[in-house]
Amino acid sequence: MQQIIPPTLRDRKRAETRAQLEQAAIDLVLRDGLDGATIDAISDRAFVSPRTFFNYFDSKEDALLGIPDVEMVEEALSTMIEHVPDDDLLGNITHMLVQTLAPFADNRKLHKRRTEILRRYPQLLHRHMAQLARMSEQLSAFALQLMERDPAYTAGDAAPSVAEAEVLLMMCGGALRTAGHEWVEGKRTGSNSIDDIHQIETRASALVREVIQKLR
Repeated sequence: MQQIIPPTLRDRKRAETRAQLEQAAIDLVLRDGLDGATIDAISDRAFVSPRTFFNYFDSKEDALLGIPDVEMVEEALSTMIEHVPDDDLLGNITHMLVQTLAPFADNRKLHKRRTEILRRYPQLLHRHMAQLARMSEQLSAFALQLMERDPAYTAGDAAPSVAEAEVLLMMCGGALRTAGHEWVEGKRTGSNSIDDIHQIETRASALVREVIQKLR
C-alpha cells in the first residue's frame, strides 16, 4: 500500500482558495443567475483578484462545476507516478485514483447545490460530461504507464493496451466506491482525514485482489 503524503501548507492554501472560489460561484449563480455571476463578482466574494481566479479555473462555468485545471491533474499524476514502486499495479492504480480524485470530491451539500444549478442551466451538462471524458483519458494514459512499468504485467509478449488500462481503472474505481460506502455505513460520522482515506484505499485494493484471486 502506497503512503499517502500529507498535503503541504501550500497545497492546503491552494485547496482553500479553490474551495472559496467554487463556493462563491455557486452562491452567486443561485442568487443572481448564470449571467449575473461574473468572474469579477466571484473573485470579489472569494477575496481574491480575477488574476488569481484564472490560476484555478479557465471560466466561471468550470468554477461552478468544480472542474480542475488540466495542468493541475497532470502535475498530480506526474508527481505520484515518480514515487510509486513498479511491482504493485493494483495498488498503484487505486492510489492514483485516490490521489487524483479525492481533492476534487464534493461534499453532499455542495453536490446538491451543483445539481440544482445543472437543473436550472442544462447547457452546463455538456461541459461537465466533456470534462469527465477528459479526466478519464488522462487517468487511462497514466494507468497505461503504470502497466508498462510493472514486470509482472509485461512478462508476456503482448504490450498493455488502453482497453486493458480502462478495465483496470473501472475495477479499482468500483472497489473504491464500494469501500467508501462501507466506510460511510460503518462510521457514519467524521471527516475525510488522511487516516480515513488510507483505510478506504486499503480496503479497495484488498477487494480487487480478492476478486482476481478467486477468478484464477
